[in-house]
Amino acid sequence: MSFAIRSYIGALVILSLVQNVEGQISEPVLQKSYGHSEDMTASQLIEKIAGTDSATIYLNLPRAQKGKFLDTFWQAHNPLVLKYYYGYHLGQRRFSVSDAYFEQKKLLPKVYWTGAVPPDSAQIMEAIQICTRLLTHNPEDAVAMCALGYLNLEQNRESAAEKLFVQALERDKRLFEARNGRALSLLRVPKHRWRARKLLLEAMAWDRKYSAAYYSLSMCDLIMKSVDAENSLKKLIKRSPEYSDTYFKLGVFYESRGKFEKAEDAYEKQLEADPSHTTAQFRLGITAFKIGQPARAVEILQPVLKKRTDLQKPVLPMLFEAYIQLKNTPMAEQTAVAYLEGLDEHNRAMFEDIRIVASPEEIHTFNALSIEERAAYVRAFWQRRDPTPATPENEWLVEHIRRIMYARRHFFSSQAP
Repeated sequence: MSFAIRSYIGALVILSLVQNVEGQISEPVLQKSYGHSEDMTASQLIEKIAGTDSATIYLNLPRAQKGKFLDTFWQAHNPLVLKYYYGYHLGQRRFSVSDAYFEQKKLLPKVYWTGAVPPDSAQIMEAIQICTRLLTHNPEDAVAMCALGYLNLEQNRESAAEKLFVQALERDKRLFEARNGRALSLLRVPKHRWRARKLLLEAMAWDRKYSAAYYSLSMCDLIMKSVDAENSLKKLIKRSPEYSDTYFKLGVFYESRGKFEKAEDAYEKQLEADPSHTTAQFRLGITAFKIGQPARAVEILQPVLKKRTDLQKPVLPMLFEAYIQLKNTPMAEQTAVAYLEGLDEHNRAMFEDIRIVASPEEIHTFNALSIEERAAYVRAFWQRRDPTPATPENEWLVEHIRRIMYARRHFFSSQAP
């Protein structure tokens, strides 16, 4: 590491300590689990990362101030090491995998995804190296084993993670975070999911305040498509309302079972808690359409297009259908055009191929034309069928697109819009 970076990290630590003079630091506090061996290893890591001066500062601090030093240092250098190792020794327990874990590993059905951002891969690798060094200094360090287990989970190495969690529990059965971690490592294999659920219940029994375990249990039930998911999510909301997307996932659960009014209520509560949750807004708009409120669906979904361009493909067909129900043909046609422009050539051809509805004579004429001539012929083809040629929109074309969308949605699931 360069001298500039080391000096910067050291400055962060020193500044933090200067701002908390005269022993006024109350949090975070080193726990009894943090002994002499952990202390010496910490100083060696600090020296390697930030230089001798920072290590000397750390060693000369009283124990009451070392906790704040470690918290600030690792937050600046590698938050994952703080989260999974030093946080434990600072009383910051009850940790788990990142919110993105269940999406990145494709465990949850895609409809539950929110686009959570995974940890930086380089930061994970560095954290693994650091925690491996911790374990080298103390091969019996159950906390380091548990930390490495979680980092391996984030790297899609479930088998290696499970072994580390088992080893950690052999050394400390009270390490409930390792039970949660081992459960997560088993989720990828369907036949092991009931065992995973049991481990999660055990983790919760060890600490009723372990919110992350309640979240893991809820995700486990959703992955298993269990009816217990409703109760798991409700318990999570009751105990830990701070979880950012619980109401959203409860809404999706209700929607998947046709309980649209309950889904609508859950999505609205999610948006009350987090107005920026555009995925919940998207699902709320779809739910409004499903319960026969096309005008409300349009009102909800239009802002989604401006916030999330990545949702255009699922949003535009729903808006198209809503405009048709509202008999707003101009907006329906405009929405259809926007949707078709976003499709690849193969899928767009399904909508533009006039041979589906043309007469045999028209098909013969069309096939005889050059590629350049066909575009003009297609425009003339739809103009001839326009029931209201005096208006800008073409009702017949809109109806044709609606029928193709319906057929794709109901008979070509692999290519559904």
